[in-house]
Amino acid sequence: MCNRAYIAKEAGMPSKPSPDGGQGAVEIGGVAVGPLVGGAVGSHMKLPDQACVMQSLELAKTGSTVAWADGGIRFDTQPTRTFYRDGGQPCREYRATAHLGKSKDEQIMGTACRADDGTWEPA
Repeated sequence: MCNRAYIAKEAGMPSKPSPDGGQGAVEIGGVAVGPLVGGAVGSHMKLPDQACVMQSLELAKTGSTVAWADGGIRFDTQPTRTFYRDGGQPCREYRATAHLGKSKDEQIMGTACRADDGTWEPA
């Protein structure tokens, strides 16, 4: 389970969305967090949700699911494969799902690799 409220608090994020949608980068625990998940799922995510995706890529075991909610939208991320690029850079394939209610789910598959600064970036 991702503690979205804690992440938002640590990032000093306002309780209401910013006029620009709050999709710029923000620093959490000394690490810059920006949009990672795009497409239909990413359009429903705010920065704390994107940070939850990064947290799941960093900490979750392959095949396990990390879930959280933002108001009426539930999200989950599941790392599906872990591999290493030349030079040892860790990468993960993942599935991210936005559960929008009334059996309406949007899902995206992606691949991200950990950068030298510890952030996860789309591959």
